[in-house]
Amino acid sequence: MSGNRAAALRTDDVAVWYRGVRAVDGVTLAVPRGQVRAIIGPNGAGKTTLFNAVSGFVPKTRGRVLLAAADVSRDSAHRLVQRGMARAFQVPNIFPRLTVLDNVRLGSLLRTGRTPSMLRQHQRDAVTAREAGEVLARVGLDGRAGTVAGVLSHGDAKRLDLAIALATRPTVLLLDEPTAGMSEPETRRTVKLMRELSGDFTLVFTEHDMRVVFSIAEQITVLHQGRVIADGLPGEVSRDPAVRSAYLGEEPVA
Repeated sequence: MSGNRAAALRTDDVAVWYRGVRAVDGVTLAVPRGQVRAIIGPNGAGKTTLFNAVSGFVPKTRGRVLLAAADVSRDSAHRLVQRGMARAFQVPNIFPRLTVLDNVRLGSLLRTGRTPSMLRQHQRDAVTAREAGEVLARVGLDGRAGTVAGVLSHGDAKRLDLAIALATRPTVLLLDEPTAGMSEPETRRTVKLMRELSGDFTLVFTEHDMRVVFSIAEQITVLHQGRVIADGLPGEVSRDPAVRSAYLGEEPVA
């Protein structure tokens, strides 16, 4: 049971306020090592802001973030990557002028604290090339290694963004809307990949497609107006009256 696993990621009373707007307002959660956790909620619930705060992209108004019991609340996004947290974005965060292979090589550089400006020094490195190739094969992009990233389809660009995250060798992987904008076949392929990844990482993801959520999540945390209104097993969450009320007029949870 997940309750017997030590927490890989924990937030204690995390809040993010923008000019008095409480985008995230006191979120406390613990994600056990190896768990697949979905963070869901209506539009504007604070999901992406929570991810931004956890992964070091925006400052927290208050609260703590712990990664494997270590307080990383003040760490930068780059430092968090080196400590084992990686993130793929809702809008793919790739380098469009570089090849697919070099994009993934950059992930390897970030893992070791090196900068993108050092990429040229490592473009002929057989070890990083092999590692990048293995990651691309895992996400199904090994046939596109030499392709310039800017010409990729939306679905392939999102897979590349995920590959960059995987190249950092994370222990905790955050996926922000991993199937957003994808076709039905692309969504099925992404869900299959997420299932495969769940055996190797603590996986935390936000998602609007409830079919995706209920097909893969072990536990679901529901945000509404920046606060946690439900947290539990998928069946429990789907029957929660507060969750149904929050989703009224949006995609149904059950």
